[in-house]
Amino acid sequence: MALEKKMGFEKSLIGRLSAAVIVALVGGACARNLVNIRQPGESRTLSQKSEKKHTTEAVAKLSGSGEVAGDGFGTSIAISGNTIVVGMPGRLGERGRVYLFTATKAGWRQTTQLSGAGALANDGFGFSVAMSGRTIIVGAIGNLKGLPGGEFANRAEIFRETNGVWKQSDTLKGPGANDTFGYSVAISGSTAIVGTPNYGDFTGQAYLFRGTQAGFKLTAEFTGAGAYAGLGISVATSGLTAVIGVPGRDGGRAYVLSENQGIWTRSAELTGSDTVAGDSFGYSVAISGASIVVGAPDHAGFAGRAYVFRKLGASWKQVAELRGSGLTADDEFGASVAISGSIAVVGAYYADSDAGRAFVFKRIGNSWKQVAELQEPGITQQDEFGSSVAVSGVTAVVGAPLQARQAGAAYVFQV
Repeated sequence: MALEKKMGFEKSLIGRLSAAVIVALVGGACARNLVNIRQPGESRTLSQKSEKKHTTEAVAKLSGSGEVAGDGFGTSIAISGNTIVVGMPGRLGERGRVYLFTATKAGWRQTTQLSGAGALANDGFGFSVAMSGRTIIVGAIGNLKGLPGGEFANRAEIFRETNGVWKQSDTLKGPGANDTFGYSVAISGSTAIVGTPNYGDFTGQAYLFRGTQAGFKLTAEFTGAGAYAGLGISVATSGLTAVIGVPGRDGGRAYVLSENQGIWTRSAELTGSDTVAGDSFGYSVAISGASIVVGAPDHAGFAGRAYVFRKLGASWKQVAELRGSGLTADDEFGASVAISGSIAVVGAYYADSDAGRAFVFKRIGNSWKQVAELQEPGITQQDEFGSSVAVSGVTAVVGAPLQARQAGAAYVFQV
């Protein structure tokens, strides 16, 4: 069970953002699973059909070498081509790690294990990961001393592959001591984004960096509107466009940023067509080309929704509202989202007594349809399958960081 449930945290934005800090204090591996904005939602009639669709079972189960109970393997996931990246922030007293798996004729094989230079126990390295081409960014937000008032890692590490060898090339640091810089990360080409949702009374902040031959340099900063906005709890980027989630502002928002000649400006503000206060729209975001998916896990009594937006001309328009089949209140559908081309994957990690579920949607013509539910027979209550999701082409990956006494696992699907 997620630590927030064990400790009875209030299901609210302040509880959600504070949880990231509390987890670091007590050494829990899966802080992301604490992030539940629980405020009253209301049911809505959906335009997107959610009839029962076929199920798809995993083609591979991934685990990290040396992982043990409490490590939280699968807390974060990324995929690019034939490489999967899985974050394992680690149990109390241990350093976090990140594992790389490569597709081979014999299946998916672990090929590399990453840890930051000067990594320390409790650093939470691997809490967030993202990948673009042969570059990886990893967030580390853990409490280094594991005690109240301790120093937080507050950093993000950049790794690059050269001639088959992965090496750390940059360390990005947050401005404050306990801002949770690195809570969310994203990268596309030479653009990297790091979210800091605890910044300034949970107002939140996001930082954009540009990669150069001399390293990654800060190029822009964006701050949330008001206390508890939580800006930066989720970030995504594709080409010259970036998306930043702001789940604590009213019913939630997602800001779309555009780059023009090196200058980033806010070009759109997205909201769900039927979201209301407390829906946490923007808790998760993903982008692929001209399509954006935004999760609102607390919508409709915490059953959750996900919304698809597409750029039509110069404007972003909502084109679909997604709901997984058979979901009920408290399932938190939309807590994780991913998109690649015409395929989207959405996690509902509190479904079925926290066993978790994940769903695949596909754009067919001008409509988005649920085409599969991802399943794994070994998933049991409190595994929180769907806490993290990723997709590239027809390969999807789903994390279950609380499986096997929180050792964690990740599952690969062909969708």
